Amino acid sequence: MQSLTINGHEYETKLDYNFYNRLIEKTKNKDTAQADGFSQLVAGLVDQDPDAIITFYQSAVVGKKRPTRSEIEQALAEMGVWDEKDPYGNVYKEIQNVGFLKLKINHLLHTLHENITTSKAALEVMEESNDNSKESKKSLQEARNGVALAKKQYDLTKKFLEQLGK
Repeated sequence: MQSLTINGHEYETKLDYNFYNRLIEKTKNKDTAQADGFSQLVAGLVDQDPDAIITFYQSAVVGKKRPTRSEIEQALAEMGVWDEKDPYGNVYKEIQNVGFLKLKINHLLHTLHENITTSKAALEVMEESNDNSKESKKSLQEARNGVALAKKQYDLTKKFLEQLGK
C-alpha cells in the first residue's frame, strides 16, 4: 500500500487491526449507524462510492497527526487513483491481502447468510400458526418476502464482492 504525500509530509499507511478499529470507532455509539464502519466501507466499495476510497486511506494513515478528507482526496487525485481502471477493486484487493480483514469480510457474508436462515425460521413459525385469516395471510406473505429479500441481499453482495476481487 502506498504512503500519502500531503503538503510535503509523507504519511505512512498500513492495513491492520488499528485500521479496522478506526473504521469501527467512526460508528460506535451512533444511533443512526445501520452498520459498523467496516461494513459501510465494504458497501461503499460495492456501490462504487469514491468516498469509500477516501475513508479507506484516511483510516489507513498511521500516527496521531491525521490529514483531512479533503487533503486525502487531493493526494489521491495527484497519485492518479481516480484515473485508475478499477480503483474500487484495487482497494478491495488490498483489504483481501490482510488475513484479519479478509476474515471480517467472510464474517460479513456469513452474517448475511445467517439472515436467510433466521428469515426461513420465522417463515416456518408463521406457516405453523397460519389460521387463514386475512391478517395471517398478510403476515405470511411478509415473511416470504423477508426470506426472498435476505437471499437476494446475500447473493448480490457475494456477486459484487467477487467482481471487486477480479
